[in-house]
Amino acid sequence: MSGLNLKSLGKKLIEELGLVKDDEEMEPLKQKIEKGGMTSNDDIGKSIDFLSKSAHHSGELSIINRMRGGESVGTFVPLKCSICQQPMRGALIEPGSEIGRKIIQAIGIGAVHDVCNGGSGKQQ
Repeated sequence: MSGLNLKSLGKKLIEELGLVKDDEEMEPLKQKIEKGGMTSNDDIGKSIDFLSKSAHHSGELSIINRMRGGESVGTFVPLKCSICQQPMRGALIEPGSEIGRKIIQAIGIGAVHDVCNGGSGKQQ
């Protein structure tokens, strides 16, 4: 795409970036783009705002799903049960940081799932 062409910009946003995926709020803009292209700075602003929020939301969900699955996220690792060695849901620490080291020192090998400790709770 060369030069400023609002029609092709709108279509490119829809095609390549997935501007609208059954989003009711963006449907009117999608229809406007399909009929004749973007017509104002507001349209471009709405598109960029929607894309940034969508990307941010997708990123948050990805990290939450990884954490729930017991995966490391960057330098953060899951705290593991000292009996079964499985990740403990809801506990990520950064072992290389000052607070991470202090948490590991304070808890030591005392992190245990309820079910591993003879309780009737569900292992998470």
